[in-house]
Amino acid sequence: VDPYCLLGAEAAEAAEVIDLSDDSEPEEVRPSKLRTSALGHRFLPAALRVKWYQEFPDSPSPSSSSSAAPFLQFMAGNVVEYQRKDGKWVRAKVGEVVFDGSSSHYVLDIKPYALPHKVRALAQQPPAVCSSSSILQCVLRCSNKLLKFMHRCWRKLVQQQTEAEALPSPTFVKTLAKLLPSPEFEDAARMALSCLEEVARLTFGDKVRVRPFGSLVQGSHLEGSDLDVFVDCPGLLDGPVIDGKGQESKYPKAAEAEKQSKQVHALVRLLRHLKSSSFIVKERRLERHVRVPILILEFQGSIKVEADVSVGDDSAGVEKGYIDRLIQRAFVRAPVALPWVLLVKQWAKVEGLNKAYEGYLNSLGWTLLCFYFLMVRGKVPSDAFSQDLEDSLSSSLAPFQSSRSLHFDKLAPSTWELSEFFEEVAALKLGAGISLAPCEEVEGEGDEVFYIEDPASKRGGATRWSTNVAKSLRQQAWAVLQKRSRAASQALRAGNSEAAAAAWARRLAGQASAFATGPSSSVRGASPEASAFATGPAMVSSSVGGASPE
Repeated sequence: VDPYCLLGAEAAEAAEVIDLSDDSEPEEVRPSKLRTSALGHRFLPAALRVKWYQEFPDSPSPSSSSSAAPFLQFMAGNVVEYQRKDGKWVRAKVGEVVFDGSSSHYVLDIKPYALPHKVRALAQQPPAVCSSSSILQCVLRCSNKLLKFMHRCWRKLVQQQTEAEALPSPTFVKTLAKLLPSPEFEDAARMALSCLEEVARLTFGDKVRVRPFGSLVQGSHLEGSDLDVFVDCPGLLDGPVIDGKGQESKYPKAAEAEKQSKQVHALVRLLRHLKSSSFIVKERRLERHVRVPILILEFQGSIKVEADVSVGDDSAGVEKGYIDRLIQRAFVRAPVALPWVLLVKQWAKVEGLNKAYEGYLNSLGWTLLCFYFLMVRGKVPSDAFSQDLEDSLSSSLAPFQSSRSLHFDKLAPSTWELSEFFEEVAALKLGAGISLAPCEEVEGEGDEVFYIEDPASKRGGATRWSTNVAKSLRQQAWAVLQKRSRAASQALRAGNSEAAAAAWARRLAGQASAFATGPSSSVRGASPEASAFATGPAMVSSSVGGASPE
């Protein structure tokens, strides 16, 4: 900072510097001969006497209100530099500033000054001339200690803010407590599975197995989640497809149509024995345009449970239900993922963004997006989906009690973290893709809106299209999904973080309560306005990785 500029143009003309370092005749020094070093110090000549007139050279009348006085006192003790006539810059230190009353000027005693070795190396850099407008800014730049102190304070504030942003949101902890399914619902789901096994044995014999898949196997189910099962019976769908000439058909479409016909026939046989069971038939999806025929049943227990029943493993090379058991194991290895999945799935459900048959992402896709986000940030092991399971097909549901024993007050995400997740979803590029085994970005192919690789496909035998969990996505629905994700991120970051979290979670918790207290439940009371939410059209997720196709 040029000190003459601080005093104004007229005061700058009142400065006269006499260089005594080489016993030469005094000369008048212009402000251009003074500069600021790279270290932020103000430099003046090494051996010189500065005559600073309080007014003007032609009328040297001392005045106590001179603008030069406070500045010269400020210069005392500073390291200075001055450009001599030979062009060399000489460093020195300003000593005491004394006012010479006889000649009406100030005298600055200059003493030689040697910079420390480390500082000298830095000072050899070409000095930069700054243009500040206040002495305060000059002081801030000159004081290295002050800068270091400010830096330490800044780092401490950033650390405190980071720690605060990473703390679990108390609002989310309360919301998760409402989202967790009740023990009564989980008991009813087990009883429904047991009754389905009994009906299947009566229909197809003792070798039949009813195998569950979906969220109830993963352990990420909510209150009122569907019980997804498929009937597995040796020989039920086997045998070649015979064409009109009595020969085995070589056309894939004919084989697919024959398989679908056998599935429909098996479900019709199952319907005959359901009449005397604890189930009522809510919907039959047996038409030819439905790729995988299913029956939508409702178990009439103490709590009603909706069950979606299909026949055979139709997952096109990916063992149905295998991905669900991989997710169940991942939850055991990284319990922190469960509260994320529960919150995001409930949000997608409330927003209507989990309906694969409408072109949106299914529940499995949202679950894998949560895992990918947490794996990238190191909260979930990168090999969570890379290892094969030791057991084969299983007919058991998830250990329900494990979710209620988790300490959500320590595992729940913070408001800022959840907003970052939605921001990342909103920033996903059209046609891109992700993989979880290993955790990395991949490129999409063809007209795919987005690609999420099914980790179960690593076992081999699956085509790329059949392993895309997000294959149900449509471009228009994808745009809506990203728009609402961006809105969720902005809502969570609006104003006070905890107040934003409370406003955002209020709807989630309210809808969860409505679902739990709807007409399908007799434990938590009844709520008339929840009827549509509780008994609306069943969402049948994609067949990828063991989900239904629609």
